[in-house]
Amino acid sequence: MAPHIGARIAQARKAAGWTQAQLSQRTHFSVQLVSAVEQGRKPASPAFTTAAARALNTDLQWLLGQDQVHRQHHSEQPGPAGELRAVIDAWDDPDIHAPLDGLDVLAQRIAAGERLRHRGRYDELAATLPPVLRQLYVHTADATPGTELGEQVAALLADGYSLLHAAANRYGLIDVVAQAVDRHVDAAERSGDPLRPAVAAYRRTNHQMRYGNFTAALRSLQRAERGIADITGPTADAIRVQLALRQSVVAARVGDRNLADELVTDARGRVRARRLPVAPYPNVIASRLNADMHWMTAAMEAQDGTTALQRAREVTLPASHPDRPRVAHWHLDLARAWLLHGDRARSVAALNTACRAAPQHVRYHPSLHETIATLAAQDARRTDSLAGLARWAEVRL
Repeated sequence: MAPHIGARIAQARKAAGWTQAQLSQRTHFSVQLVSAVEQGRKPASPAFTTAAARALNTDLQWLLGQDQVHRQHHSEQPGPAGELRAVIDAWDDPDIHAPLDGLDVLAQRIAAGERLRHRGRYDELAATLPPVLRQLYVHTADATPGTELGEQVAALLADGYSLLHAAANRYGLIDVVAQAVDRHVDAAERSGDPLRPAVAAYRRTNHQMRYGNFTAALRSLQRAERGIADITGPTADAIRVQLALRQSVVAARVGDRNLADELVTDARGRVRARRLPVAPYPNVIASRLNADMHWMTAAMEAQDGTTALQRAREVTLPASHPDRPRVAHWHLDLARAWLLHGDRARSVAALNTACRAAPQHVRYHPSLHETIATLAAQDARRTDSLAGLARWAEVRL
């Protein structure tokens, strides 16, 4: 069986010469939880995994097993993944010979890319996005910074880099993700839109959290809040809700459950008090449903499966919800909650639902792999459903 996260943590702990009690002291998680995770009896939560990586000074991606996954399945593949890496370097040499599309056409193509991201169709996004970015590079070179045209191009480029971030992340192209984050921030600053830098900061925290830089992520979010503090209107309020929801996740990851619940409760209150608009920026969704989903996630991050399930029962997730990766995340969290609750069948069912919702999004997701590994470690029985799911996700049981 392939090593699960707990086995890797145990390996790193023993290499450091620590006991489980010493790791417990340094991570502020109980010895009982450390033991259960290392033995595969409980799944490793993102908060626990990150705390262990920090304490052991170990690469988080190695603990997650994602370094090997990305090498095997993404970064070495030719085709769209290679073009994503090529296009991030082509900003000053876009190599365009055909006539350029107008900005209105490019805006439509960016919007089409966002619809692909919402449906979790990353292969199509990776294939169609690079030509759009190359054309925007030419428009950027031709537009005078600070003019209305220059700001319009910069706004489109910011949204393009946000999509590039999403696509490259699914292919494990971490170097491309890092560059896309920086370019997104720069383009947002040049867009003339005072709200876009806050959106870019929100997207930046995805990369910061990936490596467990939660303090930096929290600072980014707080700076973003201060930057739009004097801006009124429903769109600004929608962004503030999104920033609060992300802060709740960060707080949960560092083990501050009270703050996480406080932030998500406040956000839920705000979206219930008034109907906020769908913000015209990628992945900013200040909806009641999104706030409710974060409410369940806050409990799940604290490894409190019982509370997570109680909160999940109060949320109605529409079968037709358009953001398929978000639906998949919900069911991945639900699978972990059922696993902690001791209901193996419902955990497997939730995993299968997540995979049907957004297969390209979850196939190599660490939460899927860890839950499969924990289910297998807990019970010697190999159901056809679990075995088939493991084969599809390429998890060796």
